[in-house]
Amino acid sequence: MLRPVLLGPRDLPHLASVDYAREHLLLAVLVALARSAEVDARGPRDLTPEAEADVLRAAEVVTELTDPRQRQRLASLIEGAAPAAIRATILKLLEKRGMRSLEIIREEGRSEGRAEGRNEGRAEGRNEGEVRGEARTLLKLLRLRCFVVDDVTVERILGTTEVALLDQWIERSLSARSLAEVLGG
Repeated sequence: MLRPVLLGPRDLPHLASVDYAREHLLLAVLVALARSAEVDARGPRDLTPEAEADVLRAAEVVTELTDPRQRQRLASLIEGAAPAAIRATILKLLEKRGMRSLEIIREEGRSEGRAEGRNEGRAEGRNEGEVRGEARTLLKLLRLRCFVVDDVTVERILGTTEVALLDQWIERSLSARSLAEVLGG
């Protein structure tokens, strides 16, 4: 029976150069994560110079990726796992390459989402209010003109969401001789 072999951070190769990291991107990311985890396991000690170089080389290679989604995910992964001692260095590297830390990106996304939601909500609210007002105006005009407005017609008018159609009906209601002329095609 074969026994499983467990690899630890020390079993992974060092990233001898940025070129090596480029050629082995996923290995470079794995090495960076393993080196970061090794520091967490040992306590608040700093990274060894070799381990720090591995993390920074992996981060640099990730910032060069042309696929923005992949670049963002891998950069966020490395930056998020990195020990505090070198996180500032990684952030500077990311910013130099036009990227920001995951926390900044997430907060910007949340802020943009909240603002967009508020704006969309306001616009929808204004539109719904305008539609409701037009529908009520039409019903009032129809009743003032002594048209018999049954429940089905009320539901039809109140269920209409197009302001232009309600405006058209309002205009017709001023001169129409019957309800069918108002609401007809």
